[in-house]
Amino acid sequence: MDEPFVAPPYAVRANSFLFASLFISMLVSLLGILVRQWTRSYQQELALVSSPHLRARIRHFHFNGAKRWQLTQIVGLLPIFMHLALFISAVGIVDILIATSPTVGYVALSVFTLGVASILAMTLLPLFVLDDPFHSFLFKIVSGMKRYTGRIKQALVEHWDFVRVAQRSPKYQIGGSLPLPVVHFGISSVKEYLR
Repeated sequence: MDEPFVAPPYAVRANSFLFASLFISMLVSLLGILVRQWTRSYQQELALVSSPHLRARIRHFHFNGAKRWQLTQIVGLLPIFMHLALFISAVGIVDILIATSPTVGYVALSVFTLGVASILAMTLLPLFVLDDPFHSFLFKIVSGMKRYTGRIKQALVEHWDFVRVAQRSPKYQIGGSLPLPVVHFGISSVKEYLR
């Protein structure tokens, strides 16, 4: 009696990566088509209005809606998802190559690693070089994270400075711990600073 076919583990992994990449690419292309349709309907709606005053009000109304629904962030995420799909498919291809032909696989892996390192360097370079032309949406996310963590750090330093000053005050030294209003004020000041 023949044993049932069992796919090798590398084939299962590679197929998982490749199909995940395929579906992410399909979703990105679908969202790209939807974004194109949204912008076209917006332009056509404005073209039908003859009054410049009314057209400006409609444009402002749509602009506020786009800001509220964060349309620019959604559109900016599409290239990131496409990069993710390319990365996942490259991992799947390298996995197949290493399992079937290690020499070819390691050459492909080295080229892939150099490419990823170059992309990361170009993404992070604008953090250190102000006139760097390689600004992307991914850079905006990284610089936003850097700014936000800096703001959190500064707020925490200010909060703990406030707590240290309050602890030294004889008015608040009750049993070695701070009363609840002082702690609440410090936490609310951190939250206010982060806005």
